Amino acid sequence: MTTTPSPSDLSRTLLAVCLCAAAAAAPAQPSTQPSPHPGMPGPITFEGFDTNGDGSLTKQEFYDARAEHMRERAQQGYPMRGAASAPTFESIDADGNGSVSPEEFAAVQAHHQQMMRGPMAPQQ
Repeated sequence: MTTTPSPSDLSRTLLAVCLCAAAAAAPAQPSTQPSPHPGMPGPITFEGFDTNGDGSLTKQEFYDARAEHMRERAQQGYPMRGAASAPTFESIDADGNGSVSPEEFAAVQAHHQQMMRGPMAPQQ
């Protein structure tokens, strides 16, 4: 029997993914860096979310990739924390067209990277 992750669990996962990706990525660029913690799954890149490789993310791709990353982390003993405040698909889809572009994805990463530095840190 499989269970569907709750929206809260999915939100926590995205926040953690975005925070990890933001810490490893240059501002406004999707992360391509490996995990900073050996043996722990790294941040999901845009390409990791874009499972059909068409250059945009659907809502289904987004939530499926996040849930899978969450499962992987939990199996390795790194449960997601603080993802309740993670952005939703709709909040990442800035233009509201029902898909997320690499640019929209990168913008969220850049925002989270800035938030990790703190609100008073200089913008890069």
